[in-house]
Amino acid sequence: MAVNGKSRRAYKGAPVSNALGSSTLSSSDTSINLAAAVSGWPVGTDPFFIVIDPGTTKEEKICVIYNTTTNLIVVNPAATSGWTANVLGRGCDDTSAKTHDPGAIIYPVFTALEANQANELVSKYANSGSIVYQGSGTPGTFTELALGTASQVLAVNSGATAPAWSKVADANVSDTAAIALSKLATGALPSAITVASANLVDATIVAADLADAAVTSPKLAAPTLTSKTDSFTLALVDANCTMQCNKATSMTLTVPTSSIAFANGAVVTVVNYGAGQVTVVGDTGVTVRSANGLKLRVQYSAASLIKISNTEWVLTGDTVA
Repeated sequence: MAVNGKSRRAYKGAPVSNALGSSTLSSSDTSINLAAAVSGWPVGTDPFFIVIDPGTTKEEKICVIYNTTTNLIVVNPAATSGWTANVLGRGCDDTSAKTHDPGAIIYPVFTALEANQANELVSKYANSGSIVYQGSGTPGTFTELALGTASQVLAVNSGATAPAWSKVADANVSDTAAIALSKLATGALPSAITVASANLVDATIVAADLADAAVTSPKLAAPTLTSKTDSFTLALVDANCTMQCNKATSMTLTVPTSSIAFANGAVVTVVNYGAGQVTVVGDTGVTVRSANGLKLRVQYSAASLIKISNTEWVLTGDTVA
């Protein structure tokens, strides 16, 4: 008997019995001629089984495929596609290949092989949620893969022979989807990525102060002391810093125009550290307001400059007119 594979079979209800044609069918023939045109038989492209001389000592079951209304081609039932004439289709379902005389009875039949295949498939669904797949071999056996555990995904085993449940092996993602710091790559950002303007507040990036992706002193919480020994104009790096004005004679601190993009609320502390008096003035279009005056009162006096808008600052502290 031929090895029984697993492929689609054809069926048709109420087939009409037929008979072998005028020629004897030997035990090795792969072409079967019928006495009359088939009626109610499967006539598609899938194979089916027939029986010849049923209920006699010469009973034989054969796997065939429809060729014409009066001709069938014997095919190998273990094949799964591309059926061609093959003597392995003779003597199926616990019968053996025989010689049959002209006029022998022939009709389609459902075999024990097909019933066993269906029972094999059904029997493998033993657990709720399981998956059944075709195993290796000829014929391959149906195999059950029980339902996996939470967070598992369906993958292929290491031998690439069957499906298997697995974690996402190469992503280094834990069950809680938290990526450990040790799994993160180090080094510079790719050239395609830029850091938009931002401020760092309590380790959170908020709108607006990283120029060209560079973190400069105004963005850092640590205080900065800058020494000045002559008149100067404030620069953006001076925001939130202390200016130590250290000159023996008078000097001028100029508050710049809006072209220097201090944020509103930016503070610059001024210390009259040297003997020379410090005077604060606004550049063109900038007004510096003060309750007492725009000069630091004496050596070691201190005051704060606070930006209110692009055209207005306030000087508050130990000042005089």
